[in-house]
Parts: sequence; structure tokens; C-alpha cells
Amino acid sequence: SLVVLALEGLNDAKASIEILNEISDQSISIEDPFYKQTRLSLLARAHIKNGDYKKAIKVLDKISKVDTTDRTIHIVRLKALAKMNDVKAIDQFFRDLDIGRMNKDYRYLYYSVAREFDLLDKQDLVEKYADLAINLYSTSEKPNIGMIARCKYLKKEFPDLIDYYSQNDHTASLAYLGGIYAQSGNLSNALNVIKQLKSKRDKGRESYEVGRIYALLGETDQAVDHLKNSLKGDRWFTLFNFENDPDLKSLFGERKFIEVINYYTDQIDPS
Repeated sequence: SLVVLALEGLNDAKASIEILNEISDQSISIEDPFYKQTRLSLLARAHIKNGDYKKAIKVLDKISKVDTTDRTIHIVRLKALAKMNDVKAIDQFFRDLDIGRMNKDYRYLYYSVAREFDLLDKQDLVEKYADLAINLYSTSEKPNIGMIARCKYLKKEFPDLIDYYSQNDHTASLAYLGGIYAQSGNLSNALNVIKQLKSKRDKGRESYEVGRIYALLGETDQAVDHLKNSLKGDRWFTLFNFENDPDLKSLFGERKFIEVINYYTDQIDPS
């Protein structure tokens, strides 16, 4: 699994699949549950990277949906189903999981699938699953205001969020605030947020968030420059962030953005 994680960082899905396929399925019955879930999750992610969504689902079917304790397994399954635009299967998944009786962390799954549909520009489905997430986060004993705000961000309910994200100058809050202004066409305020982020000690994340805001403003060169610069920091993120952030989707396919992905993989020592 550690070798595959390294290969995943090197953006080599094919090599990941070859290594994991060398392990016999007979080992599933004797493996430690956590290791089994990790291994199969990595294999499914590699298949998704390769565009083989049905193969990813087949791999995940080796683990019972109701028996797994790893939320990541479910997130990977939902990603594959969203890529296939199989809404019927997604809804059946949630019925089988009976999310209302599971650990409260499973509420995140609705947000996760809404985010996947945001990547695919299917706003009607973004709103459907974001609303389901909001309902769960709102009706819990202690409503999770932060996650409700993130769901509303996906739904682009920006007027409701400006006051919330203006309460402090934390990097995460400024990032969402800048994203709101950028998507609302408020260039002046978006640039002001960028200025605030640049004034902070850059640990990598600050440059990444500035890059996100520039991407939303349509400033490709500025976005790419800051995303590349973010790799010089503490590396709090992975390649997954670059390729699965809805706010960066305007860059997907851009030659300069692909060069950043290649630069990322070049920074990892394959030895």
C-alpha cells in the first residue's frame, strides 16, 4: 500500500493497478480489515484515474457497504458512481447504508457526492445532495454550521455566507470569501482577499488558495503560478487536491495546469 501511495503521488495509476493486482483475492478473508479496506480503496482509485469506473465498483464490492468502518471506501464508490452519472445507484447506496443510523461522520457523504457533481458541472444534482447534507447537519443535536456553509457554497448561495466567512481572517475563511466574491463578479473584493492571503506567512496553503481565487476569476496564468508556488511550502495537500477541487475546474485541460501536475510528480523521489 505504501508503494502504491507513492505511485499515486507520481500520477501512475497503471503501475498502481499492476502492483495491487498481484495480491490474490484469497487474502481478503485473512487480511486485517483496515489494511484490506486501504488496499482495495487504492485499487479502486487507480481504476477511476484510468477511467475504468465499473472496475472500481467491482473492486469495492469485495467489501460489504454496511460492514466497512472506513468512510473513504464510500467516498471512492460515490466518486465512481457520479462519474457514471448513475443517480439511481447513488440513491440506492444511501438507502442501503441507512445513513441516519450510522456514525455522524457519514453525513459528509452527501456533501462528498454533491462536490463530485460540482466537478461534473451538474448543478441540479449538486443542489439535490447538498440539500440532503444540509438537512442532516441542521437537524443533529449540535448543528455543524461550518459544513452547512460549505454545502451552501456548492449551491452558490453566496449572500448567506459573506457574513459567516467574514468573522475571522483564517486562511480557510478567506479562501471561501475570495471564492464567493470571484464567482459573484466582485473583482475588487476578490483582489482584496488575495492581498490579505498574500500578507500571511506562506506555508503552501496560502498560495494554493490564492491560485483558486485567480482560477475563479479566469486569470489562468496567475492561478497556475500560485499553484506551482504552493508546492514549495509544507505540502499539506496531495495531487488529489489539484485534480478534484471544483474551484480549479476551469484549469483542467490547460497545458500550463498539466505542467503543474507534472511538476508536482517531479518533486517526489521515486526511489
